[in-house]
Amino acid sequence: MTLPRRRRAILIICDGLGTEWISERRTPTLAALCAGHCRSSDHRAVFPSVTRVSAASIATGCFPGRHGLEGNQMALFEEGRLVVHNVGAPSFRQTMRRVTGRTLRVPTMAERLAPCGGQIAYSNVSPGAAYFLDPDHFGTVLHRAGSFGAGGVPLKGDAHLDVTHDLAGDVEMTARFCTRIVPSMDFSLAVLWLANPDLTLHHEALGSPEHLHALEVTDGLVSKVVETVKAHEDRFDTLLVIGSD
Repeated sequence: MTLPRRRRAILIICDGLGTEWISERRTPTLAALCAGHCRSSDHRAVFPSVTRVSAASIATGCFPGRHGLEGNQMALFEEGRLVVHNVGAPSFRQTMRRVTGRTLRVPTMAERLAPCGGQIAYSNVSPGAAYFLDPDHFGTVLHRAGSFGAGGVPLKGDAHLDVTHDLAGDVEMTARFCTRIVPSMDFSLAVLWLANPDLTLHHEALGSPEHLHALEVTDGLVSKVVETVKAHEDRFDTLLVIGSD
């Protein structure tokens, strides 16, 4: 008897990847996926198009005006005056909850999926962007600034995602994602959020050798996940979504 395959989704975000840089020469894996599979050609970034806001929008499916995370920095009204905070700080979730009584104004996918398989997120961008994928600890978030399981339980030792904030960190994070997460039965949605090519573009020009190298490496990491998903397709019916912020 053939058992039904478990249905789940995997989302890969290549931070700061513009469609104009996808080509058979530069990014053969991404180009082949675009050519051979469904493509959201009318997809647009939210405004402001910064990673922390985009993370909250992807997590909720809502625009910033509705979910409430409206910029890389936010002014909160405290003790009669506006105080500006860096949303990227690891502690901003707690600050937002203390001042406003909540984090995001609408449920995240992590909250919705908690009763039916759960969400796990691997992220190598800023702590704020990572943590707003699941600001209230319904699932698991792994990030170099601190990794947490459901309920906010800190993950220590080998369970923590101790990677560098660079291209090498993306490589190590993806290897771990492919080894530990893709073959796992323990999620309904898994997110892999790569820091590149955007992180490289913080220091190097568009079209520079460093930028093109980051594109090549990022394309290779997507390929690694695709190959790993295919290796387990006898066990899982996986919806693989690849995008940018």
